[in-house]
Formats: sequence, structure tokens, C-alpha cells
Amino acid sequence: MLLVALSLLVTLDATAQAETPDKEALTLIVMDPLSAPLACDCVKGCAQRDYEALALFLKQKLHQDVKVVFAESLKEAMEKSEGKVRSRI
Repeated sequence: MLLVALSLLVTLDATAQAETPDKEALTLIVMDPLSAPLACDCVKGCAQRDYEALALFLKQKLHQDVKVVFAESLKEAMEKSEGKVRSRI
């Protein structure tokens, strides 16, 4: 479910970026508690997901810079990403 949500965010933002003539970096918001930067010490080095690798993959496929923002809440993500989170619902 988390991967689906991330895919949806990336797709929606990529679509919005495609409509924009300037090539502003795509912002990928990660709120996954098992991502390396957000994982607690009890799982350090174990089953941590590498979203920087995903960002590199997306950059190569989309030919666009990808910025990864790690946050534990949507409010924090909004602050860290300078309001780049947007809803298309």
C-alpha cells in the first residue's frame, strides 16, 4: 500500500512537472518508518529501504532531478519541501 501511495505521488507530481516548461526538481516525500533516515535504532542496518536509489532511478528514467524529503508527518514534509506536496484529488 505504501509503495502504491508513493507511486501515485510520484506520478501525479511528474504529470504536473511535465505540464510545466521549467524543469524544477521532482520532490519525493518519504514517510516510511523503515526508510534508513527515519528508522529507529532498533532496526538499524536491517530491512531499511533506500529511497535515494529510487530517486536516482527516477532521475534516469524521467530525465529530471529528484529531491528526496524524509519526514515523519505530512506537516513536517510540507515544511521541508517548501510546500511541494500537493493534492490532485
